[in-house]
Amino acid sequence: MQTTTRADGVTIVNDAYNANPDSMRHALNALAAMTGGVSQRSVAVLGRMNELGDDAYAAHVDIGRYAAGRDLDQGHSRGRGRSQWMLDGVQSGGGTAVCVPDQDTALHLLHSILRPGDVILVKASRGVQPQKLANPVNPGGS
Repeated sequence: MQTTTRADGVTIVNDAYNANPDSMRHALNALAAMTGGVSQRSVAVLGRMNELGDDAYAAHVDIGRYAAGRDLDQGHSRGRGRSQWMLDGVQSGGGTAVCVPDQDTALHLLHSILRPGDVILVKASRGVQPQKLANPVNPGGS
């Protein structure tokens, strides 16, 4: 997990190397512990967890529900399929989130919503290249 604060005051927690249910829970707990108050919103950008086999659906839904219980200010999942399962879990857990189809859309959305003081967690399996969303030098994705 690498933490960087950009010049505009947004803190990025880059945990984009690997993802499994346990590491997702730990990362979401870390994000919740790092944020609080009006001036410091928590934003989780989550992507699919690879190599879960037959447990993939249940694991993604469970992580979505877990994220909903962390009192995040914003939740985003990137991709289709498994990320949609995570979004379904967030919604069934009483949370709100949005699922975006690709990296470019995610970058555009982040650029439009982030403000100084926000803390953003980027977490997914490395195979989906989530590290592109965690680039601290490139807040707008251009």
